[in-house]
Amino acid sequence: MDPSTQNLKNILDGLSEDQCKQLAAALVHLSNPTSKNIVVFANAAGLPNSSPANSILPHSWILDSGATDHISSDSSLLVHSNTSRMSCVNLPTCSSVPIDSTGTILFNKNITLDNVLHVPSFHLNLMSASKLIKSLRCCIILFPDFCVIQGLATGKMIGWGKQDGGLYYMSSASQAPISCHITPSSALWHQRLGHPLLARLKLLSSFIPSMYVSFDNKCHVCPMAKQTRSSFPSSNISTSAHFSLLHCDIWGPHRISSHFGARYFLTIVDDFTRCTWVFLMSSKSDTQPLLKSFFLFVRTQFNVNIKIIRTDNGSEFLSMKDFFLNNGVEFQRSCVYTPQQNGVVERKHRYILNIARALRFQSNLPLFFWGSVF
Repeated sequence: MDPSTQNLKNILDGLSEDQCKQLAAALVHLSNPTSKNIVVFANAAGLPNSSPANSILPHSWILDSGATDHISSDSSLLVHSNTSRMSCVNLPTCSSVPIDSTGTILFNKNITLDNVLHVPSFHLNLMSASKLIKSLRCCIILFPDFCVIQGLATGKMIGWGKQDGGLYYMSSASQAPISCHITPSSALWHQRLGHPLLARLKLLSSFIPSMYVSFDNKCHVCPMAKQTRSSFPSSNISTSAHFSLLHCDIWGPHRISSHFGARYFLTIVDDFTRCTWVFLMSSKSDTQPLLKSFFLFVRTQFNVNIKIIRTDNGSEFLSMKDFFLNNGVEFQRSCVYTPQQNGVVERKHRYILNIARALRFQSNLPLFFWGSVF
């Protein structure tokens, strides 16, 4: 026996049975010129003894994240069968099994498995997760009890499977989507179309048979959308004694002077009692002497000092800042272009004008008698 043969025998004697099988598979692989150094692995083929392969249904497919290719043991499933360029499949048990052929399998209407390896010694069918994702441009979502294959482009479910015994068994049946038809309500149509008027919805319903319009409920969004500014708080009574707060404002000028020569009138409203005093004026310059006389009138007749006066930003009131300061009166002014903050006297103006017009219409008096109703 030559020395090289003796060395090879010594090496083989030192290898275990599994190592010898691996060496034999490597020699077969190297001796096959059509293999092109392609190595194929199958992970789920090495099932533990607690899950014997013969307990799995022969036509069931197992999703395998450790398999490089799709593998089937049933040649009848192959649509087009060709000679495989790969010789064997490597298993996690450090052993290998031969490949008989390759082909195509129509799994369902959405999934076609290409280049499926036919391995007769297998007792199960493996679906490679990596190859499935690459060929179908999809993603696989694993849940505790099931898995879903979802197309990346459409987002639709193209396959599904159930978990049993730690394995995901893929189903070839297409899962029918669960759907129901609900007739949209009038309120829903109203919201979808941008809150149009009820008349517009009724007009559209004459052209769309499936559109049902019975708009009984009130939309709380429409009034908010039509408001150009936030609502102001209500002008409630905020004082506990008379003459604690006075609301003052000037109305005018009227386009026609009254027969007394007045074109303005000054309105003073007590916040607590809502008592109102109206003074006719020929010009705004009459405001200052009238207010000073009113302060003296309140102090003499009611023995009370006015505490707060609230007006707008008219110059006729601003010119009396020193007077208010000397008499210990707090001078409150509304914001510019915000008459709502002086709403008590503004609404009183509207009420006074409505009464004046009603009395003038009733008496059939000429317009220059508008000042006689006060």
